[in-house]
Parts: sequence; structure tokens; C-alpha cells
Amino acid sequence: MNYFLKILGDSKMNGGDPVPFFEDSGSLFWESECTVILSKVAAGMVCRGDILIQYIPKSFKNKEWAGRVIGCYRATSHVGYKPYSAPFGKNFDYFCRVENLCLKFANRAKSSTFVHVDELGIRLNGALESGIMRLSREQGEKAVAFIERLEERL
Repeated sequence: MNYFLKILGDSKMNGGDPVPFFEDSGSLFWESECTVILSKVAAGMVCRGDILIQYIPKSFKNKEWAGRVIGCYRATSHVGYKPYSAPFGKNFDYFCRVENLCLKFANRAKSSTFVHVDELGIRLNGALESGIMRLSREQGEKAVAFIERLEERL
């Protein structure tokens, strides 16, 4: 099992609220099970059983959403590929199904910034051009424990 810090969507998303885009794509990050979209590079890294901590890119133009941690998920399928551009767009052809490990947390994150990615204590490597960063086991366990403690208080 590996741990990953993954951006929701891609850092080139237009400004504004990203939720409608993900509602249209079927990636409802606050549901108990949902779809996570991946870049081609990320698709080659993620396997069933891996843990993905998703957040909105810090460079996102909508400052209310920028850096927001939106959930913690376990991949329940292998990465799939859809050979068409819509609704994920050409950069979002790869996907996997995930189980939401912190449902209350994700529902809270849908409406407000509950935790900023900087609070996880993980140094981000550049702009995460591939949209994903493998964490050490220690970093991953620490970040998941942080989110789970918050989940228990909700």
C-alpha cells in the first residue's frame, strides 16, 4: 500500500467553483464511493489499495478553494482508461474507483475550507505537474491520522 497526495482535477482548471465540474464528471468526492481522475503519469503509479489524499491546487484562482483538503480515499479498483475526451477532458482519461475513508470530513470540505494542505506538514515538491506526489509511509500515516482525528470530532 502506498500513500499519495493528489490534486483534485488539475492546476490548469479555470477559476470558479470546481464542484460543478466534478458533479458533471461523476466524481462526487463527498460520496461514500466515487471516481478519482488521474493524469497519465499518476495512472501508472496508483494501484488498488493505495491511499489518496486529495486537495485543491494552491494555485487555484478561487482563493476560497485553493489548498483545501477535500478527502482521504482508498483505491478500490485498478486504474481504468476511457478513450474519449468528455466529460473528463483529454487530460482526464484515467480514473479509478475509491472508497471515501472520511465521509463527514469530505462533506464538510464541500462547503468550506476545513483543512489547508499546508496543515498536513508535507513539503510540496514544486507544482505537482503530474498531479500526484508519493508520500513516505510515515508522511502518509501521519496525514491520514490527522484527517481521521478531525473526522472523529465531526
